Amino acid sequence: MAKNHVGTGKTVDFTAPVGGAFSGVPLVLNDMVVIPTSTGVSGTKMVGITDEEWRLPAEGALLLGQKVNVLAGVLVAPEVADSVPFGKLTSDAVGGFANALLIQ
Repeated sequence: MAKNHVGTGKTVDFTAPVGGAFSGVPLVLNDMVVIPTSTGVSGTKMVGITDEEWRLPAEGALLLGQKVNVLAGVLVAPEVADSVPFGKLTSDAVGGFANALLIQ
């Protein structure tokens, strides 16, 4: 077996940034988005999930199959300033929430 295998890449260890990190709320780490598995204050060693499907707050008329970005933990249209790519919707946004696949 290859000796350079590190893991599946489905999780990543990180240190909570200033302002902390919250379980289940998308967090942008440079150009990567993770979903923290727990809540922690700044400086806490944490684990974030790098894929899978999530039900998250959504802003705007977002539709199934649409590319979406994330801004401050909320799914938004890709053209929203300062937002970072998240993935694609697996449901329409209804009642301020939508399901989306996290795609790096």
